[in-house]
Amino acid sequence: MQQSNHSSCKNSLVSISPPVSTLSTPCCLGLQIDSWPGTPTVLITANFPWLCTRDGPDKLPFQVELIDGVIFVHVENCFRFSNVPELSVCLACDALAPKVTALAELARDWNKYTRHSLLTLMQLLEVAKNLDDQANTLKLQGLNDARKIKRMLSSLEDHTSLVMALSDHDVPWLRQLLQTSLHNGTSIRTILRMIEDALERSYRPKNHGMDAIDLALLVYRLGGANLLFMLNQRLALPSLHTLRCHVLFTKVLPTIGRILSTTVETNIKTVLHSSWDSACHGCRGVSLLIDETALEEAAIYMSDANGVGRLCWLHSHVIDPSLHTYQSALNIAHALQEGHVHLAKEVTVVGLHLFGKDTVYPILAAPTCKSEDARDMETVLTLVTNAYKDTGSPAIIGPLWSVATDGDALRHKAGHKLFVKNKIPISSDLFRILSNLPGLNMFTGNDMVTLDFDFKHVFKRFCMLLRGRSGLYLDNGRCINTFLLERYLPWVKGMDDDTVTRLLYPNNPQDVPHAIELMTALIKLGNITQPHDLDINTAADVDALHFLSQVLWCLVDPYINIRLSLSEQVVHLSCFAHLLYASYRNQRRRLMPHQLYYDLQTMVKAVVINIAKQQKLN
Repeated sequence: MQQSNHSSCKNSLVSISPPVSTLSTPCCLGLQIDSWPGTPTVLITANFPWLCTRDGPDKLPFQVELIDGVIFVHVENCFRFSNVPELSVCLACDALAPKVTALAELARDWNKYTRHSLLTLMQLLEVAKNLDDQANTLKLQGLNDARKIKRMLSSLEDHTSLVMALSDHDVPWLRQLLQTSLHNGTSIRTILRMIEDALERSYRPKNHGMDAIDLALLVYRLGGANLLFMLNQRLALPSLHTLRCHVLFTKVLPTIGRILSTTVETNIKTVLHSSWDSACHGCRGVSLLIDETALEEAAIYMSDANGVGRLCWLHSHVIDPSLHTYQSALNIAHALQEGHVHLAKEVTVVGLHLFGKDTVYPILAAPTCKSEDARDMETVLTLVTNAYKDTGSPAIIGPLWSVATDGDALRHKAGHKLFVKNKIPISSDLFRILSNLPGLNMFTGNDMVTLDFDFKHVFKRFCMLLRGRSGLYLDNGRCINTFLLERYLPWVKGMDDDTVTRLLYPNNPQDVPHAIELMTALIKLGNITQPHDLDINTAADVDALHFLSQVLWCLVDPYINIRLSLSEQVVHLSCFAHLLYASYRNQRRRLMPHQLYYDLQTMVKAVVINIAKQQKLN
């Protein structure tokens, strides 16, 4: 029993041995502690939990004595003599070995949650040091928090001052000032000083956005340079110099009298040739765009030509628009009064659009009284295309590929006569590419110029057809009109009655975004999962809407989905052309007007031919 107690402690954290007695009758001094867990260089007495020897809940169940620097432990009722001759310790003290070992393990495995009465002197010193470090950390954190609070209070005061300054004063171009300051990482206090300088007109922000540029351009167009200078000084609008740095000013020679080829050629050289660098831009395909825009119905004096402008070009040959004498003005007024010449209601604008660029270069601005016929339109188109060739533009800029217009009936007829008359020659490289597309109309104009129609105008006319009472008839006999769309469009998620009314009865039927929004809603309507309990009439309507949505998706998606590749766009448009042809072959005029069908198919044809021309050019 005694041997087992000692042997069980040999491999433990504490080394215990019976004391050596020199007396004939051994005196029991208790168990001697030779080693204790802790710092090796520190005495055992410093690593022993002496606080456990005091009275309290953690008092040890044995007594500890320090004799000549050696620690002895014994039971309280020790007889002080050994009752075993072979040992110098009594049986009761010898049985304390496991308890001493447990105390040593507790001293070794202490943590921050251990009661201080169980800690040694070294551990208490370490706890005191940790508490001191923690106190210093809290003091430092308190000082940092005090500085943060002081800084935040100062920042809050600056923000309050900023709000008060903004509420009390009208700061010119505040948004530009704040944008510049935030971009430069300026502090609130510095922004306040900049606002003070702006109020005193000693600081002028230069970071003008496109809204400011557009506003300055409008002021310059309406009021001239003097009004722009005044508003620049008072409201910090961009100056004329800044405007010229951001906006390309194109000076087009206006048409006074009849349309002359010299006027068009001069504009081509001034607007396009002067700013074109073939080495940088290379050779590009060119599309001729023609349309009309509203014009104030009033005559104006053109100082450069010393004549009267805004007289219709078709009838201005009956008078001399130049103002040589006072009688010249009277003659013009008399001709206007008699109706021989008219004030222009609109202006016919012809521009050049280069494939791969967003800029449109105007080359003709002719006032019109809207009394031209198809022959007059042929004359204008022929004159412009010839002027483009006569100036050498095909060699400088690139070949003319297409002529695009809106759905105007006169230009429609003139364009068909001029640009759908010659079949692409078999010997042409273009024919070898397009001959593998059965059903494609291969007729073009001179120099293989293709007729085209602006897709925005086509979209608007398609939506006007859908919004009409007569609507369009599909092959299953269903009529898609306003009444049917009012019934089924609310099925689309997010569509309420107000939204449907706004789409079907817009304030401006010429609004292109509204047209695209309506067509997108119809595409979503056709993709809705059909309920199983539909009656036969509703099922027929849903089938018709599904077919219409596929047609619209193939038409619209190539123009609004930027993730489509060129091949996917052509596949969509080809699918649209075939679906439209299949329906038009059966329904004819009941599907849509002949002119709209013609424009849709011609638009797809122009896309395909222009892609082939671009491949040939590259």
